[in-house]
Amino acid sequence: MKWIYRVRKVIDKVLPAIASVFFTIGLISAFLGAVARTFTTSSSFVWVDEVTRFSMIWATMLVVGVCMRKRQMTEFTLIIDKLPEKVRIAFDMVIQILVLVFYGIIFYYGLHLALSNAGLSCTTLPFSMIYVYMIWPISAGLLIYEGITCLIESFFSLIGHPLSGHC
Repeated sequence: MKWIYRVRKVIDKVLPAIASVFFTIGLISAFLGAVARTFTTSSSFVWVDEVTRFSMIWATMLVVGVCMRKRQMTEFTLIIDKLPEKVRIAFDMVIQILVLVFYGIIFYYGLHLALSNAGLSCTTLPFSMIYVYMIWPISAGLLIYEGITCLIESFFSLIGHPLSGHC
């Protein structure tokens, strides 16, 4: 089980750094687009909208798995918090299984979307749409990994042997 925590440490260091680069690229391109639209009449920066959109999507989708594991996503827990601990853990495991099925669907169809659009080019950028759409299977794969590890931790908590994880 220690390998899970080693992989998580790498994920916790690498993915936010990569997402920060994408976010910075999106922020700079949005700024350039705003400056170009405000102070010039030419449309020399027609590519900034795509760069901003694609980089912000990549930045967000790369860290969503880490946010899920650390419970930084919005949850409705009014009823669940009232349940006994074992029932709450079991209920949480059922939800995790349903969410894993959903992420599996996203992975499958995201991969299909990326591969079927590999021959298409971006509107203003000189690269294939496969690079844009590959975030869906990548993100879903990371979410599946996080979901499975959280499910394992929940199972050990349910049987009375909690692991030292974040889920």
